[in-house]
Amino acid sequence: MFDIVTLSKYVSILGYLGIFISSITGFIENSKEFNLCEFMICLIMFINMPLVIFLEIINKNKHSLQLLHYTRSYLFIIVSLLILGVSDVGIGFGIFGIMLSVLNLLLGVFNCTSPEELKSSNEENS
Repeated sequence: MFDIVTLSKYVSILGYLGIFISSITGFIENSKEFNLCEFMICLIMFINMPLVIFLEIINKNKHSLQLLHYTRSYLFIIVSLLILGVSDVGIGFGIFGIMLSVLNLLLGVFNCTSPEELKSSNEENS
């Protein structure tokens, strides 16, 4: 089935999609009353989130999972705090992103490894 690392990857992709959708709703909210700061936040998220999603999908790196989790955590906390003030949809996905940031931080701290890696490392030690 799914291990926790793969599951966190797919949930992170859902979080990135939610932030992308929040940027689109931010553009709609901004069209009613223009605010340059909110417009720039929406524009940055609209341009960068497809790139981040693409990089997340093609990433096959299994050697430095700890660094990958820390990077996801840092990205989610920055992006989620930015998207919180854009629209009502942004509030929901911002809170979801903060929770994903904590999840990825804990995965990085506790360094979840698969049982195959633990088995091979135990065989090498003995």
